[in-house]
Amino acid sequence: MIAVLVALALTAAVDDEAVKSGKLSGDMVDLNQATAVQLCSLPGIGPKKAEAILAMRSKRAFTRLTQLLQVKGIGPKTLDRLKARVRVGPPPPPPLPLPGLVPLPVPEAH
Repeated sequence: MIAVLVALALTAAVDDEAVKSGKLSGDMVDLNQATAVQLCSLPGIGPKKAEAILAMRSKRAFTRLTQLLQVKGIGPKTLDRLKARVRVGPPPPPPLPLPGLVPLPVPEAH
């Protein structure tokens, strides 16, 4: 049920945001920076595949386009369609620590 709601929300977001931002106009999409909405603007990529791409990226940044073949539902034909619209840029920088927060010391094992 939750997956259906997420899919519907992403589909609605693609319709609204992608058209307003021009993301359906053929802009390049960086696999290491793209949002679900931007991924859904690609040919052959819907909410489920976008979610799978983001899940894969959360484990490790993409280093080459062919890694998309590891995503369920993306095969050689889909990859060929995506090559003109997708690139692999540098991974996003790690999040900055919040000001005023000090890391807690790790207790020593005895």
